[in-house]
Amino acid sequence: MLFVSVVLDCADGMLARLRGVGSRFGRLLDAFADQIAGISFWLGMSYAMTFGWEAWWVWPANVVILVSIMFRVGIYDQFKEFYLSHTESGSIATSSEIGYQAGRFERWMYAYYKQGYPRIFELVGGGGRAAGNLSPAQFEKEFRKSIRLISYLGLGTHLFVIYIIALLSVWLHEYTFLITQIIVTGLMNIWCIVSLWHWRRTDRNIMKRGKGQSRTSQ
Repeated sequence: MLFVSVVLDCADGMLARLRGVGSRFGRLLDAFADQIAGISFWLGMSYAMTFGWEAWWVWPANVVILVSIMFRVGIYDQFKEFYLSHTESGSIATSSEIGYQAGRFERWMYAYYKQGYPRIFELVGGGGRAAGNLSPAQFEKEFRKSIRLISYLGLGTHLFVIYIIALLSVWLHEYTFLITQIIVTGLMNIWCIVSLWHWRRTDRNIMKRGKGQSRTSQ
């Protein structure tokens, strides 16, 4: 069922773009549904992975896995939106537009969205200062590698990791919990740090080049 949900999750966005009928409600509902599916699967897999473990720290450790995933997915979501909003593709509507046009459920989802992901974006420093100095084409060219690194923090990567761990659990059941902790809370967080560092380095280099050009012109 999780595999079917992933297929449908990919299909709805592609169908909306192909038909030109994408909506704010659809984007918010898509993200909200992803969280429901992800958390539900996390509960089941956590129980299966830790069945027979009596240590008190097992479920707190599983919560760390969940928080790590949600934090990284939030980073990916917000950096993707920031990247799209500064290229040719556009971004999600503003809160003022939502307030005038959305229904109650959509406003509730948007409020939930705004309380979560943007806070994560602010926590890691946002998108940087260089965006205002670049044209959409320049911004896309400069930050293409950075956003590619960050894209691996998305839900798809985490689901792929979960699938692999689930397969390994058939032969390595007693080690599944430890493998998950090492990959999800260890390696993936390292990847997150490296990705954010790469984005920040790109931003700093652009700003330095801009200052150097200003001094040269003076």
